[in-house]
Amino acid sequence: MTRLAGALASALLILAALAPVSCAATPGALVPITVQARGTPEATDFVTVAGWTVSLDEAWVAIAAYRAYAEEDVLGALLRPGVARAHGGIDPDNGRRIRAEWLAPVVVDALGGDQRLGLVDAETGAIDEVAVTFADAPSSAGETRGEQAWVAGTATRDDETVSFAGGVTFPTSPRRVENIGIAGTIAPGAVLTLGSDPRVWLDEVAFELLPESADPSTPRPITADGQAHGALRLGLGTSRAWSAYLEANE
Repeated sequence: MTRLAGALASALLILAALAPVSCAATPGALVPITVQARGTPEATDFVTVAGWTVSLDEAWVAIAAYRAYAEEDVLGALLRPGVARAHGGIDPDNGRRIRAEWLAPVVVDALGGDQRLGLVDAETGAIDEVAVTFADAPSSAGETRGEQAWVAGTATRDDETVSFAGGVTFPTSPRRVENIGIAGTIAPGAVLTLGSDPRVWLDEVAFELLPESADPSTPRPITADGQAHGALRLGLGTSRAWSAYLEANE
């Protein structure tokens, strides 16, 4: 009996020590946060890997959604939960637990600064990855001219200057980009930002291969069967073209 009493006393002491922890803020509570997009203003002038000096006048991309996932260790990846939660639940495409998501189509100015999208309810806790889904091609009257992304500008190398304009639409939709790294903990009033960098979109474009325009006074087009179209599509689809930030609302 003495040993049993001692064991019970030890157990009670452990429970008492854990009690303050269990009374703390519950991980997974829903809190309001701000969601925004961020362009790269310095991308108006840059040099590509092939030595082209590019001056961008326009860079637009249409996104349908972006999601921030709960931090996950190796064991968590093996034991991913299969039940949905009120804030959005489990991403059916990768099995990741979603802490925050934006689900309204929007066209982002990739040369602009911060562009506030709105408020969402998010789940408190650590996040380590973001994924972005491109929107279906918007109206041809919009900034992307009926494409999922649109760029326009000039590229110069040695004595050659090429004026260009055109867009890209992925052949399969919806198309998404994953493995966009982020580190932070969602808390009330936080600001979740998705960034995009057009310098990566265009880095592999061979501007010398763009076809001549029928009207010499108009930019060379980015045609669906050309090298530039494929390079632009690859650039948009790599996680290096995207970034994500979680900041406190000061």
